[in-house]
Amino acid sequence: MRLYLHHGKWDGEEILSEQFVDFETSPQVDSSNIFGYAKLDRFSDNVFGYGGMMWISHDDLGYRAEGAYGQFGIVVPKLDLIIAITQSLTESPGSQTTLDQVWEFVETIKDEPVQEEETMVRALNDRLARLCVKKQPKGCADPIDIPCHEFMTEGKGVTPAVLFYDPIRFEKKNGLLTLDALINGHRYPIPVFTNGLYVPMELDEMIYTRDVLVSGYWSTTNELTVRFRWIETGFTKELRFLFEENECIVSEQMVTGDDLDLKTKSYTRRRNNMNENLKTMHTKAQWTNLDSEQVLRVEKNGKIDRFDENTMVLIEEDQPFHNGMIEVKMRSRLLPGAPDFARGFIGIVFRAKPDGSEFESYYVRPANGNHPDPVRRAHGSQYFSYPGYTFSYFREFGIEGYEAPVNIQLDEWITLKAVIIDEKASFFVGDMEHPVLEVADLKHGANARGAVGFYVDTGTEAFFKDWKTTRF
Repeated sequence: MRLYLHHGKWDGEEILSEQFVDFETSPQVDSSNIFGYAKLDRFSDNVFGYGGMMWISHDDLGYRAEGAYGQFGIVVPKLDLIIAITQSLTESPGSQTTLDQVWEFVETIKDEPVQEEETMVRALNDRLARLCVKKQPKGCADPIDIPCHEFMTEGKGVTPAVLFYDPIRFEKKNGLLTLDALINGHRYPIPVFTNGLYVPMELDEMIYTRDVLVSGYWSTTNELTVRFRWIETGFTKELRFLFEENECIVSEQMVTGDDLDLKTKSYTRRRNNMNENLKTMHTKAQWTNLDSEQVLRVEKNGKIDRFDENTMVLIEEDQPFHNGMIEVKMRSRLLPGAPDFARGFIGIVFRAKPDGSEFESYYVRPANGNHPDPVRRAHGSQYFSYPGYTFSYFREFGIEGYEAPVNIQLDEWITLKAVIIDEKASFFVGDMEHPVLEVADLKHGANARGAVGFYVDTGTEAFFKDWKTTRF
């Protein structure tokens, strides 16, 4: 703005031509009705004309540049005065309110030299220093074992963070760390350079403005700091991720306006075991947004037309599952065109071999839960063992003890807990104190080990969330 005040010259040297400055700072566009008369009270300072990217101020108060959220560069030539304002307004007519206060202040200025106030100069210099985009600390070298996992806030689908919703996912490809974040229903892979350099990004769904600078560094081998700097407003948010074995503790800090002290809040994200390594078998699986939550959607591959087959999604982990507890929330719907015999089949598998050739399973039939036919109600849930020990095998030979009724229905979240010890298993549904079904002779025996995962069968659209495995 100093160039315009001095007619395009800086310390006597012409940088901009005087004709260009005159064009920029004089009315070129009639703006008297640009916003409509109904809004004049909210934008009364925007009706005095528009120059070349400059608004013309009323009376003889010069001209000004305006930015989003209340940023101003104001020049009052008759007073040899420049006023710079940075702020983070979030709603109109805040900008007009700011201008009204500026004009009240200008009227108090006398046409005489103004003495600098040391306190104000120091405050201005401090503010300018904070507005500078500084290089991040170099930090330590990237850890060899990058925590490329997914973390979710325990018990809820939406975190207290302003920026991100569950889940947050970390990946490292070709040496570059990526923070894969869900923002307002859209997933963004955000590259994080950990050498202190900022990367410009456009995140259309971000709050404030979309142009953001992103940078990061490792302060220790298990603590990652990622900084987001909004280019237009100077708003800065810093997220620190402290990675523990099965959880990620997130500290959120922000600097905005004149706040010198960081405002901090912390919360914990538990590792989402559902995303360790998903291996689909005769199924299609993808993450999707359901009721503002990220959940795993699974559907059986139509090429498999038999029942009680290895139509599942396995969670590949370093340690095979033997004894322990499996917990999950699941929800099933009937797909369009589902056959008449479809029941919303949904459940879990455990002790599965990597190739899917052997496993144990428990699933429910939500469409049978409240059915008026007592025979169908009796077939509310099922244990089976692959291969061979299917529901049809048990029924054909009159073998009882592997099915049980359960009070559930389609398109509702069902909490399932399975406790497996050696050759025995107990299956709990909902908040029931006692198991729905107990199996005393798991068909693959007491020593079987393998992966855990999700089961789905014909005609079912299945959803899973809040998966947890506890080993005994």
